[in-house]
Amino acid sequence: MNTPMPIEYLRPDLLRIIVPSPTIPPATTTNAWVTDAKDGLVVDPAAHTTETKNTLLKTLAPFQPQAIFLTHHHRDHIGAATFLREQLQVPIFAHAETASLIDFTVDKQIDDGTTFSMRNDTWTAIHTPGHAPGHLCLLSSQDNSFIAGDMVAGEGTILIHPNEGSIREYIDSLEKIRTLNPSRLLPAHGQSLNQPEQTLQEYITHRKQRVLQIWDCLTDQPKTAFSIAKSIYTELPSKYIPMAAIQVTCGLLYLQEDGVVKEQSHGWIRIANDYSMTT
Repeated sequence: MNTPMPIEYLRPDLLRIIVPSPTIPPATTTNAWVTDAKDGLVVDPAAHTTETKNTLLKTLAPFQPQAIFLTHHHRDHIGAATFLREQLQVPIFAHAETASLIDFTVDKQIDDGTTFSMRNDTWTAIHTPGHAPGHLCLLSSQDNSFIAGDMVAGEGTILIHPNEGSIREYIDSLEKIRTLNPSRLLPAHGQSLNQPEQTLQEYITHRKQRVLQIWDCLTDQPKTAFSIAKSIYTELPSKYIPMAAIQVTCGLLYLQEDGVVKEQSHGWIRIANDYSMTT
């Protein structure tokens, strides 16, 4: 790759660099958001090969970023972080939870509400656990643009693993984002989402409906997450059912927290006669 990576300007001082990354199909790239034309933050530099790291460095050079900001610890977000730190002599910022989950040192741990001053803007870090425990987003004071990391996706879907988050936390974080009235959602994968209220409501409704679908599959006879996934995710190729079963497990844990299901040695059963939620 001899030419710089594609750049899209949303404002003269807000842009995305489209970086090839080891992400989950159908996505093939991660957006490296840059929060100013000079001295901004570069968010989620995901390049992971020697070639793409060097190309990203060349693409970033004119912007002279002041720091690297990681939304969370997943490998399709952090690939070039240490390389850029060394080459650009800038620090890496991340939440304490993220710092505990990666194999390199974070220079500054960022809390919910931390602000970053640019030339014409101030960005505020927003802690949004659910997909990952240390997940951070960034909110612009200039126009309420919202760098959303993996809270939403312009392509593909958001996966939740029970070892890293929960559907309840994820929905709570989506609700938290709604209260901030973002003008647009800038995801880590795919295009800007320019109907944020509608998008957030669709995400919340979809997750709750999945939980209700899982509830509807359960009886007093044990069922495994895998068998429930096969009955719910009928549109998925069989190779993706194990991944879907992980999502079902998250839904079962949600129901368990509400005291209406129980895990047994051979699967999950209902222990209540009815269940409902507002979607």
